[in-house]
Parts: sequence; structure tokens; C-alpha cells
Amino acid sequence: MEWLLWERGFMDNDASHSQKAEGHHIAQASDGSTAIVIGRDVIVYEGTKPISVVGHATDSIRGRKDDAVIQQPSFDPLDSQKYAKYMLNAFVEWRERYTPLSAEYREFELYIVSMSSPGAQRIPVLQVPDLAPAVVLLGESGAGKTTALWRMIVDLSEQLTQFEHGHLPVLVRLRDWSPACSVRQLVQNQFAIAGASYDTVEEELISGNCLVLVDGLNELPHRYDQEDAARRDLQNFFHRYSENQYIFTCRTHHYDPEFLTSKPEHPLPCFEIQRLDRGRVKDYVQRYFKNDVASADDLLEQLELSNDHKWGEQASFVHLARIPLHLQMIILEYQRTGEIPPNKAKMLRKFASHMVKRDRVRQAARVGLDPKQRVLGQLAYRSLKAGYYLSLPESLAKTIVGDAVQNLRAEGGISSDIPVDTVWQEVLSNNFLSVYRNGGRRQSAPAAEWLHQVLFDYFLACEIIRVLIIPGTKEAFTMRQKLDVVGIWDQPCQIALGLVDSQQGATFLEILVRTAPDLARRSFTGQSEEDAADLSDAIVSQYTQDDKWDEETLARVSLELSYVPIVDSLINAFRACQEYKRQSIAKIVSCIAREHYGSPGAERFQDILESWIANRNELIKFYSAVGLWERNRGRAAGVLRKLHKRGSPEVRGVVNDLADEWSLR
Repeated sequence: MEWLLWERGFMDNDASHSQKAEGHHIAQASDGSTAIVIGRDVIVYEGTKPISVVGHATDSIRGRKDDAVIQQPSFDPLDSQKYAKYMLNAFVEWRERYTPLSAEYREFELYIVSMSSPGAQRIPVLQVPDLAPAVVLLGESGAGKTTALWRMIVDLSEQLTQFEHGHLPVLVRLRDWSPACSVRQLVQNQFAIAGASYDTVEEELISGNCLVLVDGLNELPHRYDQEDAARRDLQNFFHRYSENQYIFTCRTHHYDPEFLTSKPEHPLPCFEIQRLDRGRVKDYVQRYFKNDVASADDLLEQLELSNDHKWGEQASFVHLARIPLHLQMIILEYQRTGEIPPNKAKMLRKFASHMVKRDRVRQAARVGLDPKQRVLGQLAYRSLKAGYYLSLPESLAKTIVGDAVQNLRAEGGISSDIPVDTVWQEVLSNNFLSVYRNGGRRQSAPAAEWLHQVLFDYFLACEIIRVLIIPGTKEAFTMRQKLDVVGIWDQPCQIALGLVDSQQGATFLEILVRTAPDLARRSFTGQSEEDAADLSDAIVSQYTQDDKWDEETLARVSLELSYVPIVDSLINAFRACQEYKRQSIAKIVSCIAREHYGSPGAERFQDILESWIANRNELIKFYSAVGLWERNRGRAAGVLRKLHKRGSPEVRGVVNDLADEWSLR
């Protein structure tokens, strides 16, 4: 049988069209030939074999026989202008919700660099869609990833309203993903307000008319079974609708190149949003205080923006000002007090306090910051335990808040005459949380979500302090078991360390070293230079006091946190300690110098061992020689030979043991 195919004639067969035809069987002619209409494509089959692909079907395709009549599926075309106007309105709503995190001059010119070529030229972030069909956009929390996506949405939507052509921007927030709400459903929800049917959206996707902006690879559910299901769902969507453009965002340290592809040797191109440089920080501050030059100059001086040493120290506070969201928070605190916060953790506490106080000015709020920290801390932690992250069902959120309020009443932390609903409404009014319906669907259950991940991190940090650092909490064992979830706990633990005093911080680090050593290291290195020094002094002091001497714990913590601040604290303790403690400290120093050879901390130790090797104490000499073995083997061997010949029986014994262990005989 012959088919008469109207319009554009036959094209070369493309196997991808046969895959797209699944589930779209239209009609079959008497000789077995089949025509299938997929969007604007028409595919002709003979049995299961595709014969040809024809582009752009008309309303009907007729064969030479009467039974060979195929009608194109009927659905209303997408009103792209209506959709674009909806997205522009959605941007206005998003910007209003994020007002507490914004400043008057909130527009930053953001740049990206290729992760595969860090030295390459910087590129404006809005040029990301032009770089490749699919791109991964990385950045720190607060770097402007979501803001960049919204700016792309606005640009494309304005183009659609003016010229009626261009890609359709589709925002997919992965924090909204669940086993019952797939990526395809999240996309459909975006078009719900425009009244687009499933078939209408399917046509746009198959035709490759969309720029799909997938926000928050790091915001997927953290439970392994759900994370794996989400990964497979996202991969399937990506490959099924591969004709579209894609931008995926993720926190830099959470990104796994194998997450989106089954071919690790061909990863998607990755670009990272760069921190603001000195010039842009200065320009932003001066524009913000354009009518108050003195304040601009004073703030820049407090930030020590021109201090090369501070600029070179990655943990220095000045680097917080290089992240747009944090710079806005710093400016807000400076406006209120004339001073900048001492560290990131206290900056977040002051910001949370500002959000509560601001609301109290506008209305008669009944709940202060401390009880709200307790309520929201439990909400953050219990949502993680339930398998949620930055978004959870409103009903569950209200239940958790209700339980927290009941606990506070029992402890006298909140007045018994304050209803749970009042607390709930106040945390919504403070803008810590918001309630929404996914995609505007009336039939969908409302969800509660955090305004920003940084607020979730802060309140989870408050709960970490309550459960792990303050003694006597029954939940401590359960929380320690949760700390192995990579990524989610990093920032909260860093913040918790910055909120407590140095003695509590030392206790917390010891807990982390025992339960999650990698997390302990990341939490410690995330502290400012000053805070790291205070923590190190507290750790060493805690285990070298006469009534609390604990060589085993001191060695374990020092070996895991073998950084320069710990090294300096151990050296200072050595100078002040009694002789038997000096021997133990020398042993710890020797172990660090050997096990972490080449690291800055180990090099600092080796410098001091060069002087300790001349110490009159034979055991200190011994440990110094062992620690110097890699750096100065000749000198170390000479000292060990002398100790073996002339040392005390105890020292000769340890030298013999070392010779056996190292096969030196």
C-alpha cells in the first residue's frame, strides 16, 4: 500500500522518533502500515519498523484507500504569551517573598568560570544558555544560583511577550520532587496556570521548545531509596526530552558528575559562579550607601577589604562579603548597629533576630526568637528524620511545630496561653517558612518550605547545639547516627561551632571526631582564623589539665584535626606542661608529623621537632627523631643510634621496638 504524505516529503529515519512514538499509536491501514503523529512529527511504520519520518503534519494524512485515514490528535496549542506573563508574575511573587534576603541594590553582575579550565576567561552568568545544550551551574549557598535562573526566566518571558517566539522557560524545583510527583509532573505543574493540557506540554517538550531550569540537585530527598529514585527519574526525563536545553544548579561541594549521566567519561560541562572580587564588593557597598560616604568607607574598613593577609586567608570573614547573600546580611547588621558580625554563625543569628524584631514592630507578636529557634530547630531536624529536606507537607510541619510547642510549655519556655496556631502563623509571618500549592494545582496538598537553605542550616545548627552539645538530651544517640549523610550536615555543624563558646565547641568537635571524622575536619576548617585558634586552645586545654588529663582523646582529636591552629596550641601546651605531659605531647606531635607529612600542620610540627630533638629528655628526643625521619633522615638516624647506645633501658627498649617495626636492623 502507498501512503500519500503531505507537506514536507520523506526525511531520513531517526531512531529517536520511534522511541518517542511509544504510547501514541493512531491508526493502521489494511496492509499493516501505521502512521503515528507525535507533536508535529509524523512517523510511518511497516509493522514495528519505522519506514520514514515526515515533519510538520497537516490536519489529516490520507492514503489512497479509504481505510487509510489518520487524524492528528487534537489539543489546544500553548498560549506562550499567557504562559510568559504568568512566569513574570511568578518572578514578582518570588522577589517579594525573598525581600528579607534582599537589599535595595540587589542586582549583582555575576560571572562564571569553567570547572574544567579554572584559568579560563570569566563569562557573565546570563550567557549560560548559550554555552551548551545542557550545562551544570555550581555555586556556594547564597552565591546567586536561583537568582540567576530567575533572571534567565525574566529575559525569555519578556522576549516571548514582545516577539512571540523563543524558548519557554520551565523552572523545576527539585525540593518539590517526591515519589508521587515526578519531574514530568513538576514540569506539568508549571504550565497549570496557563491552562495547558498534558498533550500540549508534551508537544512542547518533544519539539525541544523549552529551556528547562532544574534548580537544586543538592535539594533532593536525602534518604537513599528516594534519592536513587529521584536520580533515575531525572535521568529518564533528561534523556527522553533531550531536544530541549537544560541548566542544572547545585552547591559546588555536593555535585556528583555521575549523577546525571551513565557515562562518567562524558560529563556535562560545569561552570561555577565566582565570588565577588574586591572591586565589586566595594562598588556594591558604595552604591548602597551612595548618600552616606562615611558609612561606606567605615564598613569597607571593618571588612578589611584592602588587607592582603586577610584576603589570602580563605577562612577570613572578608570572604563572606564576597557571597551576595551574605554581603546583604552584613550590610543589614551594619545599618542596625554600626558593626559587622564576628563570624558567619553570629551573622545568621543576628539576621534571624532582625526578622523576628521587624515583625514585632509591625504587629503584636507574642513569641520571641529563643522559643522560635527551638521550634524551627525541631522542624528542621524532624523533617530530615522523616525523609524530607527543604520542603515538606504542611500537615507534617504543623504536627512537628505543635509537638515542639507542647515541649516548650512543659519546660516553661513558652506561655501556656499561646495557641499552637499563633506560633505557626508567626513563623510564617517572619518569613522563615511559606506555604504553597505545587504549581498552583488546587487538588495538590499544600507544602511548607524554607525561605532559603541558609535558614534551614541555621535552625538545624540550633537543634544540634541543643541535642549534642548541651548534656542530658535523649535524642543525642539518634542524631549522631544521622551525621553520616554527606553534605546536609556540613554547614549546620560549621554554624553550630560558630555559635557556641570555645569550651562547648571543643566538646562538640570531640563528638564529631568519634562519630564522623570527615565532618569534624570540614566543620573545623570552616571556622575563621580567630575562632579556629580559640577552639584549638580549648581542645588542648580540656585534655591537658591535671584533673582531666586524657592523652588518648587528645591524640585522637589532634590527629584528625592536624591543622596549624591545633599545632600551635600543642606547642604552647608543651612549653607550659609538666615533664610527663611534654613526653605525651611530643609523641602526638611526632605521629602527626609522620602521618600527615607534607601538610601545613605537619611542616609546622617538623619545624618545632628540629628544636625538640636537642631536648635533654630522652623520650622527647626519641619522638622528635621519629617525627623528623622523612624530612631529615640522616640527623634522625644519628639521634636514634646514640639513644640506642647510651640511653636508659626504657629508651633503648622503644628504639629496639621501632627498629623491629621499621625493619631497620
